[in-house]
Amino acid sequence: MLSQLRPWEQEAVGYGPTNLISLLRELRGHLRRLDLSRLAIRGAYLQGVEMQDATLSEATLRDAVFTEAFNAIWAVAISARGTFWAAGSSRGEVRVWREEGHTLHLAWQAHADTVERALAFSPDERLLATGSWDGTIKLWDLERGALLWTGWHTDVVKNLAFAPDGQILASCGEDATIRLWDAQSGTNVETIAAQGAVFSVAWSSDGTQLASGYFDGRIQIWELQATQPATCVQTLSGHTHWVLGLAFAPDGTQLASASWDRTVRLWDIASGRCLHTLDGHTDRLHTVAWSPDGRTVASGGFDHTIWLWDAEQGSYRAGLQGHTAPVYSIAFTPDSSRLLSGSEDRTLRVWDIESGQCVRIIQGYAVALYDVAWSPDGKRLASVGTDMLVTLWDVAAETLPRTLHGHRWTVHGVEWSPDGLLLASAGWDNTLRLWDPATGACTQILQDPDYSDTVFYSVAWG
Repeated sequence: MLSQLRPWEQEAVGYGPTNLISLLRELRGHLRRLDLSRLAIRGAYLQGVEMQDATLSEATLRDAVFTEAFNAIWAVAISARGTFWAAGSSRGEVRVWREEGHTLHLAWQAHADTVERALAFSPDERLLATGSWDGTIKLWDLERGALLWTGWHTDVVKNLAFAPDGQILASCGEDATIRLWDAQSGTNVETIAAQGAVFSVAWSSDGTQLASGYFDGRIQIWELQATQPATCVQTLSGHTHWVLGLAFAPDGTQLASASWDRTVRLWDIASGRCLHTLDGHTDRLHTVAWSPDGRTVASGGFDHTIWLWDAEQGSYRAGLQGHTAPVYSIAFTPDSSRLLSGSEDRTLRVWDIESGQCVRIIQGYAVALYDVAWSPDGKRLASVGTDMLVTLWDVAAETLPRTLHGHRWTVHGVEWSPDGLLLASAGWDNTLRLWDPATGACTQILQDPDYSDTVFYSVAWG
């Protein structure tokens, strides 16, 4: 039947090929080795479908959805009117979609390292700012994808935000500075020195105040005037760990903060008083967002769950479950009805705020590999990366690799014991795991008892 449709014009064939592809997928469970050449395929949903050796030569694809080739999502953003959605990955890739994530507009390698919560649209939706662990700030033209200018920190860039009028871009990082940039020229108009790493920044709605969150749990409020240096007018104390998320209420009277101490706090800006401490997360928090209508605060982090809070009452509303790895970044749509989230599990999820249901998943499949190790006999290869797995490959046999599950975050190091009977892996989840490669069982877990947020990058046998 597909062959019969090949000569037809696009207007005449309609959704015929797409319907047949859907039927074949249901019957076969995959589309491997299928000849789809010279077909007009419209509106096909092919996300998560195995299509190895399928032929798409000279096919015309329209409104088709495939599994994206992006890695762990560390940053998401939605433009002021919702025209654009964007995501940044752990490999420095940036993607921009139109039509609420349905049409890919731009995709490029923006940075050489992770884009972590450092993604912001200008208020007029013409520009996109990105920042990275590679220490750079970049400004891009959204229509053409052209790079307009590049600025530098001397260490990892953690967060950035446009002022409400779009004239100034604020950035912060592990070089203990907050930097203010002229968005038009890229000139660094002011550098604010801090006492330690700065993990987050947020502007008030009128652009007169800038909040910054620090490694030691402090939050500072800076007053900005056009002709004067920024002045710290308030320090908010209460968190006991890193403050990675900040969000002003739409009316500017309150500030929400999210910390690795597992709490969200709502602050009254006028008095500096903590109005509510929101408990419930079972692990460290990475991000917080305030809905444009002012009613809802959302938070996400390492417990894989997004919590919704009633902003006025300071009470729990709902928990959004579906991610299978840490949630790094969230953003409300302009009408406050939905929430976009990005996770280490390589998915973007769209949530309905009223029902608490996930209404859409944008799936990625790429995995960044951080380490590989040969077994002493040279017959097996172990690999680890952002998929949180230890993968064992038998290089001689034509069999699927074995995956060892247990780590809850990126695995950065792997090494065989000298006799090949054990395998050690090092993770960002404060664990060193010893594995029996014969059975796949984890035989021992080693952790730093003093610091729960210890990150292990490598492992070696003595």
